[in-house]
Amino acid sequence: MLVDVREAADFEGAYLAGAINIGLKGKYATWAGSMLSHDTPVVVIGDGENEEEAVMRLGRIGFDNVAGYLQDGMHSLEAHPEHIRKVARITAVALAEQTSSSDSPFVLDVRAEKEAGIVRLEGSYNIPLTHLRERISEVPQDRPVVVHCEGGYRSAIACSVLAQAGRTNVTDLVGGIKAWIATKLPTQPEDSAAVQSLVCIPIETSSQQPVGYANDGPNCQRDAAGQLILTSRCARLLLLVGVASGILSGMFGVGGGFIIVPALILFSSMSMSRAVGTSLMVISLVSASGVAFQLWDGQTIAKDIAGLFVVGGLCGLWLGQSVSHRLSPSVLQQVFSAAILLVAVFVILRNVS
Repeated sequence: MLVDVREAADFEGAYLAGAINIGLKGKYATWAGSMLSHDTPVVVIGDGENEEEAVMRLGRIGFDNVAGYLQDGMHSLEAHPEHIRKVARITAVALAEQTSSSDSPFVLDVRAEKEAGIVRLEGSYNIPLTHLRERISEVPQDRPVVVHCEGGYRSAIACSVLAQAGRTNVTDLVGGIKAWIATKLPTQPEDSAAVQSLVCIPIETSSQQPVGYANDGPNCQRDAAGQLILTSRCARLLLLVGVASGILSGMFGVGGGFIIVPALILFSSMSMSRAVGTSLMVISLVSASGVAFQLWDGQTIAKDIAGLFVVGGLCGLWLGQSVSHRLSPSVLQQVFSAAILLVAVFVILRNVS
């Protein structure tokens, strides 16, 4: 059995066909014990750093049938896209629109019966995750299926179980019923006390935040296509980040990327590669504006020196992109942090000396 221990958003973005997702950062031991068989050899798929931990923790709960792990994780499948699958994701707002249409999807609630009895989505059908395999015939094959739990951890497991059974019309509700409630969409029963208890008292430990596409944080949301939904709070945060990066760029000509990348990861939990791409776009626009302002102010630009930097920068950008594809997200963040530290130390030493 293939066990993918990455976080839900990473798994659903690209996974090896036939794998089940049990995130290492959630209730890993509990759900591994419930969903895996001691009689079937297990192969772990991780992010390049957590495989040994995943194998060790399986051994602690009696799984001595682990055959090993996939070397280089999903990167090893880059030349074999025919073996890669994806799980569609949908936001609470988009699901609300679909459920109000004539061809509404089948909404599958995989929480425990007690949880579903407290608060639920109107028209949803409850099959606890522990019983999903034995009751999978109750899930229709001729309708789109949207799966949800409380926060997104169990629904990712359920989606992978359904995919193992050959279901291809399955979508995961990003953030689960918590995201639905946070968006102030109606539930049954419409009991504010019950809803408040669900929001305030965590029932499951999820490695995924209530909203977002690629493991979003609590401040900003993204839709199923990965685009940011600009809530007022998110807009204010991004505006402040833009102001800070603009001030640094205006004062020193540098600094935008050092602010933008950490801010995007912190506030929206973007993947490292996506944050870098967004940062490059923002820096390009800010830099172009800065050049125009410098020229308007009557200052000259050393075109020969700038040309050399542009050529070197493009070569470095290509090299950096090539290397980044071979590194895990956590390693990329460590490299980025080290680069910031080295630059800071260099500047301090130059000024001291």
